[in-house]
Amino acid sequence: MKYSFAFIGSVSTEKNLGGETVKNQLITKYFIENGIQVYVIDVEAYKPYTVRNRIALFLRILSVFLSRNVKSVIISKSYSGAIKILKLAKCFNIFKKRVYYVVIGGTIVRKVRENPNLNKLLKAVTRIYVEGKTMARDLITLGIRNVEWLPNFKEIPEIREVKKRTPRIPLRAVFVSRMTKEKGVLFLLECLDEINSQNVKITIDFYGPFENIEFKEMFFEKIRNSNYAFYQGVLDFQSENAYTKLAEYDLFIFPTCWVGEGFPGALIDAMIAGLPIVASDAGFNGEIVTDEIGYLFKTNDKENFKDVLLRVLDDPQQLVEKSKNAMAQATKYDYKQVLKTLCRDIMRE
Repeated sequence: MKYSFAFIGSVSTEKNLGGETVKNQLITKYFIENGIQVYVIDVEAYKPYTVRNRIALFLRILSVFLSRNVKSVIISKSYSGAIKILKLAKCFNIFKKRVYYVVIGGTIVRKVRENPNLNKLLKAVTRIYVEGKTMARDLITLGIRNVEWLPNFKEIPEIREVKKRTPRIPLRAVFVSRMTKEKGVLFLLECLDEINSQNVKITIDFYGPFENIEFKEMFFEKIRNSNYAFYQGVLDFQSENAYTKLAEYDLFIFPTCWVGEGFPGALIDAMIAGLPIVASDAGFNGEIVTDEIGYLFKTNDKENFKDVLLRVLDDPQQLVEKSKNAMAQATKYDYKQVLKTLCRDIMRE
C-alpha cells in the first residue's frame, strides 16, 4: 500500500444521504485539494452488512493497520461504527500508527459515563475531534485530554444575492432535516396548530427524507387538510438553487429532540441562506444559535416554543438584522477554514 494516510468512514451518498456522509466527503475533498493522497475505505460500499460484506470490510480495515506504509489513520464514523474500528485498531495497530477520531454526533460523553472502559480506548487515540466546546470540556473532565474542538462545516457557495422580502404576517417558515419524530416534526405541527388556531400567522414548508413508511403516512394524514403546512420534497444542497430557494423564507425552525444531536449541518445551511433560526437547546444548538442570529427554546417545551414564536410575531422586523448576522456567521464554518486544524495535525505529527 503506497499511501501514508488512510481514511475510514461513510463517503458514498448512494446509500446514505445524511450529514455524516456530507461531512466525510468534504474531508476527503479537502485532502485532495491540498495534495494529500489518502487511501479511502468507504464503509457505505459494504452495505447491506451481510456476513460476507462484514468480513470483506474487516479485512480491508485490517490491511490498513498491518501496512508499514500507512502512518496515520483518520476514522470518521457514527458512534457504534467508530468504536468497533477503534477496538480493531487497539488489537492490530502493531506499527503504532497515529489514529485520529472525528466524532459524529453528540452521544460520546454519555457513552463514556455509562461505560468507563471506553476511557482507556479513547485515551489511546492520537487526537479526538468533537463538534461542541461543551463536549470537549466534558471529556477532559472525564480524564480524556487528547481532545480538540472541530465544529461542523460546509462548503459555502457564492450564491446569487436574493432580495429578502420584508417579514410580514403570515411568516414563511421552513424545516429542513430528516422527517422523523426525533427531529421534532410532530411537535412542530402540534404547536403551530395552536398558534394558527384562529388565523394563519406562520406557514411551514417541510424538506427532508422520510426514514419510516408509517411515520410518512401519519405525517401526510396530519397535514392533509392543513392550510399552513406543506411537504416540498428534498433539497439538494450540492446545487446553488437549494440555498436560493431557502433564502426565500423568513425563518428556519429546528425543534429537534434527538438524543444524539451534535452540531447539525442544517443550521449552517440556514446561515448560508441568511435565515434567522428558532431551535431547541438540544445537542450543541446553544453554542451555535446565539441571540444575534436567532432564538432558543427548551427541548420539548411547547409553551416555551410558542412564547418564542409569539415574540417573533409581535415584531417581525427583528428578523431583518438577525438575517444579516446569520449570513455573516456562516463563513466561520467553511470547510476550507475549519479543516486546516485537522490537516495541520496529521501533517505535523
